[in-house]
Amino acid sequence: MSRLRSAAFAALTACALSACESTTVSALGEPIEMGAYTFSVISVAQGRQWESAEGPYREIVVRIRVDRDSTAPFTETFSSSFINSVSIVDDAGNSIGTTPAPVEPVYTAGRFRSTYYTCLFRYSRSSEGVRDFARIGTRPRDFRLVITNPARQGGQPRRVAMHLG
Repeated sequence: MSRLRSAAFAALTACALSACESTTVSALGEPIEMGAYTFSVISVAQGRQWESAEGPYREIVVRIRVDRDSTAPFTETFSSSFINSVSIVDDAGNSIGTTPAPVEPVYTAGRFRSTYYTCLFRYSRSSEGVRDFARIGTRPRDFRLVITNPARQGGQPRRVAMHLG
């Protein structure tokens, strides 16, 4: 029984500690340091919208510029570092994720690198993370961009959020 109590205490402690780590607020164009990278969100745009048999599809496009990539040669890329770490969240609790895609990548140091990345958030009624489609955001200003640090170093933030409006 004491093992169960120890496990419960450890879980409770972990929850309490993670709750203490707040989200850092950022803005368009401000440098963000996460792991081996320094980057900034440089633009946000309304993407395409269209109708399908399932209902409306919408897109929001976020562009990122990478200013520092200090990863070792032949290792990870910016895209692979931020798998499942970039999402947009609206006031209704809908959360749509994506992975940054390189724009005009160049092969160097054993991998493809790019200065610019695009995050395409495409969503519909059946998209993962959509909880309340009746209240889902339809424009960039209806969302916050949330980026979770995949490899936190030193005093870097655990998570950064910015309003897209």
